[in-house]
Amino acid sequence: MVFPKKVKWLTIYSLLFFISLFYYFYPTNNSSLDAYNYAGCIKYGENLFFAHHLFYNAFLYLVLNPFTYLFDIEVLILLKIINSSFVLFSLFLLYKILKNIQINENEIFAIIISLSFSFTLWRYGTENETYIIPISLSLLASLNFQLFQFYKKNKYIFISGFFAAFACLFHQIHFFWWLGLLIGIYLSQNKIKTLLIYILPALIVPISYILVIKFYNNQSLNHLNFIHFILHDYFAGTAKLQFGWKNIFLTLVSTFRLMFQAHPIIVKLINISYLYILPFILLLFLIFYLIFLFLKKKLFIKKTNSSPLFGHIHILIFFFHFLFALYSMGNNEFMIVLPFLFIISFLSFFQIQRKFLITLSLTLFIWNFSYGIFPNKKYSFYESEKLIHFIQHNESELFIVGNQFIINQYYYFTGKDNFKNIIFEGKIKSFSEFKNTIKNRSYFYTDLIEKPQLFDRASIVSNKSYTIDFKEFKKEKVITMNGLYGKTILYKVYLKKQK
Repeated sequence: MVFPKKVKWLTIYSLLFFISLFYYFYPTNNSSLDAYNYAGCIKYGENLFFAHHLFYNAFLYLVLNPFTYLFDIEVLILLKIINSSFVLFSLFLLYKILKNIQINENEIFAIIISLSFSFTLWRYGTENETYIIPISLSLLASLNFQLFQFYKKNKYIFISGFFAAFACLFHQIHFFWWLGLLIGIYLSQNKIKTLLIYILPALIVPISYILVIKFYNNQSLNHLNFIHFILHDYFAGTAKLQFGWKNIFLTLVSTFRLMFQAHPIIVKLINISYLYILPFILLLFLIFYLIFLFLKKKLFIKKTNSSPLFGHIHILIFFFHFLFALYSMGNNEFMIVLPFLFIISFLSFFQIQRKFLITLSLTLFIWNFSYGIFPNKKYSFYESEKLIHFIQHNESELFIVGNQFIINQYYYFTGKDNFKNIIFEGKIKSFSEFKNTIKNRSYFYTDLIEKPQLFDRASIVSNKSYTIDFKEFKKEKVITMNGLYGKTILYKVYLKKQK
């Protein structure tokens, strides 16, 4: 499968339309705990400003509020559509950037197909997550930095600085992209005036935080409140910086998963139907063909008309993001920018054989659609909706659950923060805390006794210090949930010990 030398029928718009079909029509039906939390906040107009991604909820609330006021629409689905749209916009911006560094259009199309069907981008581009929109903003910043290199007009520096700073308000991690472009401007000009033009728009970041702290959080303005709000996730313990073998292992896994799905779900799918073996067999043939292409001729050809500064700056930004992701245990939200940065950096200096790119695109599409996107759409991993329905009819009862997303899912569907009666087991650190949780009750409900256990990222990073022992208590099966991962049973546990 090779594009002809002149592709008259294929434009970037028709290509993006083709890609959009696999984004818009295959949103995940197994949203994460964060996705449900953000969607709930946007749906009910609550907690619109989170420190780590200040403008995400507020921006989407303003966009969706007129529609939700007039129509009865599913907010979570619309949020996924918006994220998919920003993926397409990011791919268009990447196209513009690569055209400016004189990449052959056929090669750009192959690159865009490969990137769009890479696992992490495809997975989170069909989800309600905070790290898609800022990629578009940072790419706009890079595009304007590129235009400044061509035309030497300061307006492009100002626009670049604005979008780079604005991206930080949608996710703090994009500070590294802003910093990399600042270094690039210094190296290209070494003029105080040019640096100030770039830095000036960044004032929107502290001003925005100050306004939120003062008028939305109703807190006094002092340096402690300012620092604690900006670094809220680190003070709260929900984000950690540490280094050990887990960092290296999880970063390697996450790096692989940037391109390919790798998860126990693959085994579960094959157990459902042997048809799921077919993509694996086809993948083997494609891998052998990729190796054949690699051995047959040079895959990478050094360019004579390279863009050294532009390429070097994006290599620097790539390493800023990668190192931070390494210290954050390969967190996907810090790594999803890496393919964009790698492509810009690499193609600033090299050309890639088109046959290799087309084969890679086909490989990524078959593997990731079969083992990632399609099952995320078709199956329910835990059939948790049945549990949510039961909780709605028993709101005053106590539930101790094994997945924290149950709490956020319940909030999204009901608008009720039932945190006192729905307890995540990970919050119970000792027997005394368990006793305090169940005091004044004669029974509680839990899905912990019979629940599928998966070897995944969550199980690796978990620092679980206490496990509830149910052996002594009388138990009664209440409901059974048959998800893709296996059978989960909700038990009613009586606190009077068995004789």
